[in-house]
Amino acid sequence: MRTGRRVALLGALLMLAPGTGEAQVTSLASCEARITEDPAAARDEAADWRWNGGGAAATICEAYALVALGATRNAALKLTQLAENQNAGLTDPERADLLQEATVLWITDGRAALAEETIRASIAAGGVTPMRLVLRARTTRLLGDPGAALPDVEAALGAAPNLPAALYEHGAVLHALDRGEEGIESLFRVLDLAPDGPDAERATVLIQEIAQGG
Repeated sequence: MRTGRRVALLGALLMLAPGTGEAQVTSLASCEARITEDPAAARDEAADWRWNGGGAAATICEAYALVALGATRNAALKLTQLAENQNAGLTDPERADLLQEATVLWITDGRAALAEETIRASIAAGGVTPMRLVLRARTTRLLGDPGAALPDVEAALGAAPNLPAALYEHGAVLHALDRGEEGIESLFRVLDLAPDGPDAERATVLIQEIAQGG
């Protein structure tokens, strides 16, 4: 499963409610379908798959099922441990992708320090990308140093000026630096580019805060 599709699936799973159905997980494709039907069953079947030689794919499936069940911390831990396992048969780019996804989950779980450590490991394994710069900026801001976060988010925007996550983070960093009015245009662009995306609601809240002088 490609990184972009996996990240999109993570976002969807964070809002997923359990359903019903019968299946047996034996691939990432069947995992995705099974999670939609019954996340708890998907988790159990993924664990069975892993114990029966499913390898990295089974662990990824298990982590996604945990996300759908609201166990974000456990999911982040599974992805992080998988990426760090030198015997998992993963390439460095694959490890970097998993660590990037784990970073998103650590942030969701409120573990900014772990998120920062994880995104730095992702960059070390797979190099800099605009999204990894955004995530490093976000963790730095959440740890209370928006000034240090600003160069990363500016670099991300330089490489990908229409990336909603980068635009949101630009607005958030400037707001944290008491320069919210300078960042409000970036926040409005988030709403224009991705009104239904994961950063749209946060951008709306931040726009309101800035408008109210917060």
